[in-house]
Amino acid sequence: MRFCGQVVKQVRGLTTAKNLVTVLDVFELEGWPTRIDDPLSPSSKGQRLREVVRSLNKGQTILRFSADGSSHGFTWRAS
Repeated sequence: MRFCGQVVKQVRGLTTAKNLVTVLDVFELEGWPTRIDDPLSPSSKGQRLREVVRSLNKGQTILRFSADGSSHGFTWRAS
């Protein structure tokens, strides 16, 4: 995934990668709004949301991701 021409995240692993790619794809497709609704399935929402945010931020230097506080979306900001 790219943001302003820079690679945002390279992902590996089957399940985690699928979730990360889904979230990043939605941000990219919507033109990088500061918040998106959670595009993932509703199972174990709170825990999965935290795991995805943790994985998105691992080794991240360009952007910082977080949950939106309602357990229904993701946000980002420049690092």
